[in-house]
Amino acid sequence: DEWGKNGKGWKGDRKGTPYEDLKVEPPSKDEIAAFCTQWQLNEDARAVLDSLDPATTHSVLKEFKGGESGQVNGRFIVFARGVQKGRFPVGKGGKGSSKGVSYSPY
Repeated sequence: DEWGKNGKGWKGDRKGTPYEDLKVEPPSKDEIAAFCTQWQLNEDARAVLDSLDPATTHSVLKEFKGGESGQVNGRFIVFARGVQKGRFPVGKGGKGSSKGVSYSPY
């Protein structure tokens, strides 16, 4: 099996994962504009949003919960970078589930 014994790592001759060929379309410009308007993101926060890959962008747009007025941009940047680096897993799931539980640093 290409995943190796007990699913512990990719054993194929390709680099990356077997999901590398799956393409995720980026969110539309309208979706991004609406999100930026909703949270009143500044230039720095928008630059971080623009730097994310499409799958991460979708997760961030769906999971970001905002914050207090005046602190949203910093919270967004920390959250987006955390999702990008895998520190804040996002997705579907519920309490008590170890897979796909949404986390927020705030």
